[in-house]
Amino acid sequence: MTATEHSRIRDHVTHVCQVSAKTAWLFLEIRMDNGMTGTGELSHFGIESGVLQYLSGAMPSLVGLTLSEAMTHLAQRRKRMRDAMSSHVNSGVEQALVDARAKGLGLPATELLGGRQRDRVMMYANINRGTSDRTPNGWAARAQAAVAAQYAGIKIAPFDGVNAADPLSGSSRARIDHGLACIAAVRDAIGPDVYLNVDLHGRFNRWTALDLIREMATWDVHWIEAPIHEGLGALDDCRAIRQAANAAGIRVAGAEEIPSLADVAAFIRAGALDVFMPDLRSCGGVFEACDIANLVTQSDLEFSVHNPAGPVLDAISLCVAASATATTMIERQFDESPAYGTALTTPPETPVDGAISIGAAAGWGIALNHHVLDPSGGVRFAGVDHFGLSGSGPFS
Repeated sequence: MTATEHSRIRDHVTHVCQVSAKTAWLFLEIRMDNGMTGTGELSHFGIESGVLQYLSGAMPSLVGLTLSEAMTHLAQRRKRMRDAMSSHVNSGVEQALVDARAKGLGLPATELLGGRQRDRVMMYANINRGTSDRTPNGWAARAQAAVAAQYAGIKIAPFDGVNAADPLSGSSRARIDHGLACIAAVRDAIGPDVYLNVDLHGRFNRWTALDLIREMATWDVHWIEAPIHEGLGALDDCRAIRQAANAAGIRVAGAEEIPSLADVAAFIRAGALDVFMPDLRSCGGVFEACDIANLVTQSDLEFSVHNPAGPVLDAISLCVAASATATTMIERQFDESPAYGTALTTPPETPVDGAISIGAAAGWGIALNHHVLDPSGGVRFAGVDHFGLSGSGPFS
């Protein structure tokens, strides 16, 4: 038995990196009595205070436990507490426990997730949150910057304000036309060899999504993401949209809010999606994400970790993608703030020819830069209303 297996959880600390009026990253460190720490990310845009409050109530039950005991306790919590906030916080805690365990063993976290399957992972740039000029020219300029940074693809979300419940109003039609103009401008700016993904954020219904697919087919869109609000009650609509999109040469991606492997299985049986994008904060955690990857790839579908959050979750997402049975390109929130490069002691690696190399450092391979992060105890969030705020939302 290693010294780390004998050590017990001493306490925890959370750190806040306020990136913009609409974005704050929440990082968690679990500290062991032997000085070892483990790191996770709890970012939940617009609900930061609620996350911190929930965490402050949940963490005392872990104090004094070994890492193995804490993982057992966490599994029991997941069986009893299935709401979205519990899942979110439990996933962040799991990330920190895995990091501490792997570092104690002197191993990359990929070894605890089943072993590394690849040395490089393709990455695309999500330019949504950092795009303040949401005109066609503004989107195009940001896309060109991401291409210059050697990302394999671009993801945009140009349909601000479109309302699935009021799709035929003049204002909705004008916003749809604006979004289509942005897609055209981005494709023209990045050329034909860069993947173009379009996030629809559930702003459409079945019929307007089918119309949209016909209208955007000319711009060689690789995938559309979340065209409607996903759920087990919408499987017939999801399947119809996927069939139409595939006929136009477009994939349909989604499942970023689906909470478990069982729900993924239901979507697979229904033929609802081409690309499954579990978010590590909501899908049940890093081990559940690897199980989802196995099921998805066994079904001859594609797996892509969803992450519009901060650099800690970026590193963890890369480890999951490197350990997955198979993966397509995964996302990184591109250039919203210089803090992406300063929140960690070593900035995230930038892509070369569209891909990131997977390191061999222990744990997630990261350390927080405490010189630029604030302990959350002194932070008061402004209470920003994310409704209607361009480029915002918990999963944007």
